[in-house]
Parts: sequence; structure tokens; C-alpha cells
Amino acid sequence: MCAVLGAVAGCAGLLAAKSGPFWSSDDLGAAVPPPSGLLAAVLADRSAPRPPLPEELQAIEATPPIRLERVLGRPSIDPRRQLAFLPDGGRIVGLAADGELAIWDPITRTPLAAFPACEKGGATSLVLSPDGKRAANVTAGNRLCVRDLADGHVVRDWQAHAAPIRAVAFTTGGELLSYAYQEEYWAETQLRPMRVQAEAGGEVRRWRLDRDGDAPAHEFVLGPASAVVFAADGALIVANDLQGKLRAVDGAGRTLWTGGDAYRFALVDHDRQLLAVERATIRLLEARTGRALGALAPTTPLSRGFMREGESPSWSDCITITPDGRQVITALHEDPFFFVWDLATRREVAHVHGRDFPACAGAFSPDGTVLATSDLQLWDATARLPLPGGRAIYALAISADGGRAVTAGSDTIRLWDLDAGAEIARRRLTKATSVKLSAAGDRMLLGSEDGWVRAADVATGAELWALDGRAGAGPWALSPDGRLAVTSTYTGVGLTVHDVTTGKGLWNTPLPDYEGVVAAFSPDSRLLAYTDRYHQLCVRTARDGREVRRLPGTKRRGSLAFSPDGRYLLADASEIVIFDLGDDGKEVRRIEYPGGLTALGPDLLVFSRREGSRVIELSRLSDGAALGKIALAERLGAVTSLALTAGGTRLVVGTSRGQLLVFAMRGGR
Repeated sequence: MCAVLGAVAGCAGLLAAKSGPFWSSDDLGAAVPPPSGLLAAVLADRSAPRPPLPEELQAIEATPPIRLERVLGRPSIDPRRQLAFLPDGGRIVGLAADGELAIWDPITRTPLAAFPACEKGGATSLVLSPDGKRAANVTAGNRLCVRDLADGHVVRDWQAHAAPIRAVAFTTGGELLSYAYQEEYWAETQLRPMRVQAEAGGEVRRWRLDRDGDAPAHEFVLGPASAVVFAADGALIVANDLQGKLRAVDGAGRTLWTGGDAYRFALVDHDRQLLAVERATIRLLEARTGRALGALAPTTPLSRGFMREGESPSWSDCITITPDGRQVITALHEDPFFFVWDLATRREVAHVHGRDFPACAGAFSPDGTVLATSDLQLWDATARLPLPGGRAIYALAISADGGRAVTAGSDTIRLWDLDAGAEIARRRLTKATSVKLSAAGDRMLLGSEDGWVRAADVATGAELWALDGRAGAGPWALSPDGRLAVTSTYTGVGLTVHDVTTGKGLWNTPLPDYEGVVAAFSPDSRLLAYTDRYHQLCVRTARDGREVRRLPGTKRRGSLAFSPDGRYLLADASEIVIFDLGDDGKEVRRIEYPGGLTALGPDLLVFSRREGSRVIELSRLSDGAALGKIALAERLGAVTSLALTAGGTRLVVGTSRGQLLVFAMRGGR
């Protein structure tokens, strides 16, 4: 680690030689095959410039003359739904908890159709017919509902069982299979144990949708089971009893084999094998005979996570099979990682953090290139990285004139032309924590979770300067002229000011260990305000570190910002405090609020009072006079980031739904 200023400058100089285009569709250092299929289409997609839709205008209340200019980006869906891809891979069907059925285009994330619920509430177990023409789901009262996806009409809606339905599936022949069972339940009372719930069900039923009436085409009693899976052709059914004992039967209910214990299992390899999960063992069996084929032995040591002393690792109920049937994904209890297995060799081929690829909570596209989660977030299933669109924008920076913006979400850095309303460049990057833009919009400073900090030319993406892995917690600061950058280290060096052009460290000052740097440049790039190791507000000349002023009091701050004219300094913590630097740092305003976001314009304060708020308030910076507000409807999400032009003519708002709202202020630009 670079422990002194000279060492910092030397390390930065070595890295300054690294150059190349920043804007691309690939993650730094990723080595993956060229995209194909649905993945290639999603990566190539850019949302077309357009004016706000009527429903978007209706979802915003704004005090005149504030008006919504445009909405950029793809929104996530709400509410969360059970998802399944149609066989063509070009559409996704989603079932909400209230029973509403909807169809989306996975590339544009736009709705194609929406169908009302068969009956409100309790909708579960979405399954699609092999030809993609019908969807079935369980509803309240142990009913099954089948809908035609061409127009949403109900093909059949009936009470299929008296007991709760535990499993349902379409067969390759277009029939529907269902299994229902209810366990007996007793409760202790002061007098004696009393039966609260009687045992019921245990039957498997086969339904033909071209027949009238509620009678099944065939049924047999399978008996008590805690889980049941059906082969695609319906000729094999595997279940375990309440003690975990496995049993396989044919489509008529005749026993094929019994034996072995498994509390979780799945048919894999196109129904030829059965994956049986015990506590710390995963076995493979021949599906139609029960013959043992071997076990999946991890090469990565099993994590003990948060287990108590004496407990051994155990597998969770996560089993995900890739569409080609060649790989299966499993996970341990109390462990954020998951295991990817090759079934042919029975070897572990990957060990990936679930944050980076939620394989156990999504649906694969038919070609296996994309994974979709319940809120319609899309993931690259090959590189196991998130794809652009629909994620909260938590970092946002705009040029002084409001013509260009850079945004950072959990998945992507994106460059926007705000005048044209178009995305002009992007890069997948999963660990970005902050992004800053020069006043001219020509230079960008990016901070990442792994300690990297990079300065790049915005137009070309060429890297100008970088510091690898030693920068501490951000957010970092970039001077408005794009020539100076502020970083920090977790221990030792503290705050350091760098010359981005030469890569040299100019000066540094200690900070509290493991605390992020809190700093801001003045609009002319001449001064730097920051909180020192004692949490006191200091102002120094940016290039040589000469102290200009110290403001009274010590308090841990969350962010600092200068007003566009350089007169006022805003300090943000559990409250907003505004100092008048033209009047010897006198405090002129104090606003109590539980966290939130702020942006400054000419004698203008824009702020959202708390995390998760959908209301933005505007007030005069100097005296607090109210100047209006903006309120977002729930469908647009909460405010996650704010940026205001130097002239106060354009406000840009990032939302939790992953969209960018561009507002014209004071009559527009």
C-alpha cells in the first residue's frame, strides 16, 4: 500500500500508462464469448428518444413553470411476479400475486398485453404449455385457471382439488397434471390435544382441456408427499413422503422404484436423471430405475456461514437447471455463493456470489443466454453479469449546461445526451459506487467498490489516469475543470489531491480510519472544502493545500456542495446546514431531515427529505422561501439521485425504477 505522498504519486504514475476505450458492453477484465441470441439483442438495444407519454405526465405533480421534458431508460416492473419465457424467447409472461397476467418484450421491457385475474388473490404456480399458447396457475380455493395467451380469455377455471394444490405442470401433449395434499395438524390445549386440520388429498389428477366438466381424465392416489415433480411427458412422477423417502411412479400410478432420502430433488438432463439433495450430499440417480449414478463433489470448501457450533453445512432448496440440460445450480444455507455443476462430468465448474447472478430466483430464456428475475431485471447468463435497464440510478452527474449526463446503477455506467434524449454509450460494471463529471462534460471520474478510481475522456472513453485498489471508500470528487481528483485510503494516507493530467499526487491530509472522504471543489476549481480527521469543515486551496478557512464546530458529514456562484457551502448529515462563505462562513440556514438528497442552483436548494421519498422540494438558498415541489407517483419509483445545472435551468432525477427524469426549470433551456 502507498503509505506516503510520494509513493501515492509513484503508484498513480505507473498506472497512468494504462489506456483504452472505457465505453463498451464488457466488464473490465471479463473474458466471455461474443454475445448471441436474446443476449445480443438486449445488449444492442437503445431506448429511442421520445417525449413523455401521457401516463408519465399524469404520474408527476410539478409546480409551474417546472415541466417534465423527457423520461429516459427502461423501468423495472411492479409488482414483482412469477416469470416464464415463452418458447420463442421474445416474450415473457408474468403472474402477479393478485392473479393479473401480463406479457412483456424482454428487449425493450415494454408491456405487450395485460389480462385480469381469474379471481383476485392467492395466485401461484405459473406454468406455460409447451407450445406457448396457454398459461395455467393455481388460485384461491384450490382452483386451477387456464388462459389463452393470444387474447387472455379463460379457457377453463375450476376447483381441481379439495386439498391445497402443491404441484402443477403441463405435459408435452398439452394435458395438465396436478397434485394436492393437506397434512393433519394437531394443537396443544389446556385440556387435551385437539385436531385443527384433518388430512386430505394425496391424489394426482390429469386434466384434458378440450373436455367439458370438472372431472379429471384420470387420477390415482399417490399418498402423502412433501414435494412432487412431473416429467415433461407425464409418464414419470417422483415424490418424497413426509419423512423424505423417495418414490417414482409411472403416469398410471404404478410404482417404478423406491429408496433413498431427499428433502429436495429435481429431474435433470431432460428427465433422464434425478438430482437428490440430502443435507450435505447431492446424489444423481437414473430417473426411471433409481439406480445410483454418482454424486456431485464440490472442489470449493463448503462454507459454514452463520451456523452454530457443531452444525454442518447443508444444501438449500435452490435447484436451477439450465435450458440445455447440461448444468445445474445449487446453493448452501446461510451462504451467499452458489455452485454451478456440469452434469456430464459431475464437477463444479463455477462458484459465484449470488449478488452477482441471482440464478436461484429467476427464469432462463430458452436459448440460455439471459436470466430474468421477478422484477424483470435481466442478467447475462454467460458472463453472469447484470444487463442494462430497470435498476436504481444511485449516482448521477451532469455537465454545467445540462447537455450531457453520466449515470451509475448497480449494473451499468451510461452516458446520455440530454438534449437529444438518447443514450450514447454504456459499459457494464457491477461495482461502481460513484461518478463525477467535469463542468464541460468532457471528463469523468469513476469510483468502484474494489478500490479502483479512474478518470476518463467522456467522448472517447480513453482512460486518462487510474489508481488501482488502494482508494478507500468514496464518493470521490472531480474538480469542475476536470484537472484535479480527490481520493482517500482506508488507513494511513487519508485524503489525497491528484493532478489527473500528470497523474501526480499534489498533497494529502489524514482522515479517520475507514471513513469515506467528504469533499467538494468550488465552481472555479480553486478551492477544496472537506471534513478533516476531527470532522471539522476546512477550506483549502485545491492545488497546494494552503488553508483558507475553518468553520466552527465538529460533526460527521455525509456530503458537501458549493453553490454555483461559490458563495454558499452546503453540509449534509442528519440535517442540512448552509454557510455563507461571503460572510465569513456564517450559518444562514439549518434544515432538519432524516437523510436524503440535495442539489444546488443559483440561490436554489433542491432536496428530497428522506431515503425512499417521492417528493422533491425547492426553496431559496439564502432565506428558505418555498419555490415549489415535484411529486412522483408510485409507478415512477422513489428519488435516488439529483443533479441540477449550474444555471438552474434543468433538473435531472434518478429513480429506484431505473429511469432518468429530465425537468425544465424556470421556463426551460
